[in-house]
Amino acid sequence: MVCTLKDRFDYIYAFIEFQIVDFQGQFKDNGAYIYIQDLWIHPTAQGGSALKKLIKLVNDHPFSKDALFVYWDNLKNNERKTPSYPRKRLAKLGEYNGQKIQSYAFSS
Repeated sequence: MVCTLKDRFDYIYAFIEFQIVDFQGQFKDNGAYIYIQDLWIHPTAQGGSALKKLIKLVNDHPFSKDALFVYWDNLKNNERKTPSYPRKRLAKLGEYNGQKIQSYAFSS
């Protein structure tokens, strides 16, 4: 699924692509994991509330209602998967263990 943020001129300035999967990474409606495949925020919108808005869109999506965890590919570590973070904490704070979740941490 893809969620986008648009400005007043209807231009996309941020998007997130995600899937709902089971423990083994297979597609499953109402799965326990949200896998974020890709995230992009225009450089002029970074540092604002765009990331929190995208997280809210994913959090409010009907298929993600049963998901408990979220993970993504990490660019800094040779695109290895991150550990599974508790979804509720990530969505509530936009951070985990005191570290801000940066948009460059996501990759397709």
